[in-house]
Amino acid sequence: MSTNTIKEFDEVRITDTHIKDYVRETGALATGEAEKMGCTGKIELSSEYKIIVKNCEGVQTKSVKKLVKLTGKMSIHMPLAIARKVFGLSNKGLKEGVYGLSDEAITPDVLLTTKAIDLFTEQEKYICLPKISFTTGFAKTIDNTVEEVAEVELEFEANKDENKEFYYEALAAEVDKESIGDKWLKEFTPELVKAGNTTPVM
Repeated sequence: MSTNTIKEFDEVRITDTHIKDYVRETGALATGEAEKMGCTGKIELSSEYKIIVKNCEGVQTKSVKKLVKLTGKMSIHMPLAIARKVFGLSNKGLKEGVYGLSDEAITPDVLLTTKAIDLFTEQEKYICLPKISFTTGFAKTIDNTVEEVAEVELEFEANKDENKEFYYEALAAEVDKESIGDKWLKEFTPELVKAGNTTPVM
């Protein structure tokens, strides 16, 4: 593992966004590699907290801020198969090549990984949202007058994984390349980054 310590990182570019499904029947993360989600334009995150207070004789004496969830937005150009998955279009009960959107449409929880780049130093930061649900509903606009294909804007909620983490990040220079860096985008699991894990992740 590198002993470099990065003191400054300017997140200028986001790239290589991947997603992997959770199996709805079991709640387990799907096996196999994550799929490339498309060309990412922007990702925004914001946090939601619950405030727990202690009062003494009607006066607040202490307070604790506890993270409840993260919410986010992203702008992206998605491959057709990924877009259908995100919006819940399904081929179930239909002829080959036909996809429909019914009132029973279900979108899966997914694990999202991506990479931020500091264009001033070329340093890289790995990012993972281990369990998110897309909350944006199906929408479509086809406009003959536009000169550039518009990015799709998606909203999502992020929840805790089995490690009780909402979010992970790691600077490429500060983690082991072979055991973490090379696996982050396509093979990330909560077990991969858990302390004491020495078992190779397949």
